[in-house]
Amino acid sequence: QVKLQKDVYRYKVHYSGWNDRFDEWVTDDKIMKDSEQNRRFLEVSKLLGGRSTKTNRETTVSNSDATKSKRKRDEDRGPGRKRRGGSNVLSVRSIYEDFCELPLTLKTVLVDEMEKVTRSQPYDCSSNSNPPAKSPARVVHQLPAPVTIQQVLKHFSKKRIQQINAANKSSAESKKEEVGQSSKFSASTLSTDVNMTTQDVEEFCSGLAELFETALPKFLLYPQERPQYEAMMLAMNKEEDDEDKKKDSLVSKRMTEIYGCEYLLRLYVRLPVLMQSESASNIKLVGPLLAELLILLQKNRQACFKGSYREPRHDEWLDVEKAIFQGGSNNKGAMDVCD
Repeated sequence: QVKLQKDVYRYKVHYSGWNDRFDEWVTDDKIMKDSEQNRRFLEVSKLLGGRSTKTNRETTVSNSDATKSKRKRDEDRGPGRKRRGGSNVLSVRSIYEDFCELPLTLKTVLVDEMEKVTRSQPYDCSSNSNPPAKSPARVVHQLPAPVTIQQVLKHFSKKRIQQINAANKSSAESKKEEVGQSSKFSASTLSTDVNMTTQDVEEFCSGLAELFETALPKFLLYPQERPQYEAMMLAMNKEEDDEDKKKDSLVSKRMTEIYGCEYLLRLYVRLPVLMQSESASNIKLVGPLLAELLILLQKNRQACFKGSYREPRHDEWLDVEKAIFQGGSNNKGAMDVCD
């Protein structure tokens, strides 16, 4: 159904599997065009965010167990249902969705990357011949990445702080000028930058980095990538006691110094859920910075997304891949999978 309300078209949305009472009216900016590209991006979103509501709730930050319990009761009411008291978690999540919306160019980056990393090689169980290949068809990211998340955040912070300092300097100089004399910056730019401090930018970047560190093993890895992550963590633990290896290894590095910008895009897909319990007052500061960081990634996508991949090592194979490709001449491993 479609209706015109205050010169804006609204569409009635029904959530598959939900009762009709959870239907809601949305504007066209909340609806994705039914295209092949959007369907492929939806597959990415499902792989990263297709978890139970309970899991999503566990990722949000709360001040007490009582707050968690209350949020659980509120969210169980379904989409579009507001709390009886307090702020609306879903409205906060919706606002963050606007700031975290990936442009088509970056959606394409995520889709192409997902297809490379999760690519599987079908095996014909009706055939008694050996598998056509000796290793998985998929690839894994080369780690550390050519351009890491930490490098991008450092560049963004430096650039944004320079803009703030320039705006502050211009604002101070403009106060000495006669009324009506034009300034180097527009009024809208001045009001935005003067209200944001360099400390705000630094805290935003450090907070986003910390959130990534926490979210990476829980929500930002495809199932095919988990063996690589676990193998890396195991190697790091072994090298931690070896001072010679420790100097040149990944032991002293944070995950933001190892993983690349593709994983930052994955974080953006999950951010509305991860930040839905944040205070609505923080949106005015965090939201624009999230959008500006996305713009930086889009404008520099060729430099940020190098697409450096390699074949997975044996200890980075999935169990099912080991069973198939280590079956030997009698194909026992592959037939076990078929059974």
